[in-house]
Amino acid sequence: MKQVLYVLLCLLLGGCIATKTVGDLTVTGVILVAETGQPLEGAEVYLIYLAHSNFGVHSKDGTPVLTDSQGRFRISPQKIRLWGGYGPLTGYMQDWPAVHYRKTGYKPDGKAFMHPSLDTYREMRLQLVPEQNAK
Repeated sequence: MKQVLYVLLCLLLGGCIATKTVGDLTVTGVILVAETGQPLEGAEVYLIYLAHSNFGVHSKDGTPVLTDSQGRFRISPQKIRLWGGYGPLTGYMQDWPAVHYRKTGYKPDGKAFMHPSLDTYREMRLQLVPEQNAK
């Protein structure tokens, strides 16, 4: 009897798994050195789309881009297929990505947003702290 209930529960929860295509978003901005405000060339910037289900984490990273000599970056839309839970008991798939950025010699950083809009991802001003100054 327990095995039958377990199978039925798995089938029920399995039916709550969904897929979604995300990444129809252009992200622009600049990365600066925190102490000086100077643009940081060659920093890597990428998006992370989060997804969870009862079976674990299924997050996906977008393709990274590098900042130019003025510290500017532009991430063009990148279609990413997520799978995860659908509903309050089975997990979630996040429509809006977290923005992560890093460069050797600097403390990696990232930003996630509670209530973003398209404007949140336009002309972002991000900062990296040199590792010797990171606490």
